[in-house]
Amino acid sequence: MTEYNDDLEKCERFLKSYIALRRTTENGVVSDVSTYNKYMVLLQDVANRTESTVDIELDDVYEYDKDENFVSRIEQNTTRYIRLFSLAVDKLLPLPEIAFEDDDVRDVLISQRVRMTRRNEEEAQGNNTDNPPVFPKELLRRYELHIVPRSIHKALPLRSIGASEIGHLVVVR
Repeated sequence: MTEYNDDLEKCERFLKSYIALRRTTENGVVSDVSTYNKYMVLLQDVANRTESTVDIELDDVYEYDKDENFVSRIEQNTTRYIRLFSLAVDKLLPLPEIAFEDDDVRDVLISQRVRMTRRNEEEAQGNNTDNPPVFPKELLRRYELHIVPRSIHKALPLRSIGASEIGHLVVVR
């Protein structure tokens, strides 16, 4: 498990520190090149509810650390690393920069679930409301996390994918 703890720290460091180039074009000509923290900007968009998907590009992960072993572990155990990156995103997700006036459907469902759970626990324990209800983070997340394969991966026909690829990152034609 210590390796996963180390990898969780790598995921957090990557999300906090990866710098990408932003090219501005006018009439097909690059007019300006600047740098920005690609994933922290994306996390701010998720917090502001303008984005609902976090795409982690393995080309970026490799470019950041040049750690082929780490990228290979992500490709071989993608499900586990989706969880690790999700934990890192949960930890690094900034507060929204904008105020939300109305609750959306997800907010209403979560608040109803919290109230219902709290009421059931009160009835079972005799009105002891010291502990807030605990829900899996997956139910409370407002984003989906995807791992985007490296550009060097070749696509496989769907019929050639077998049991040995389960849990791995596979590009389907």
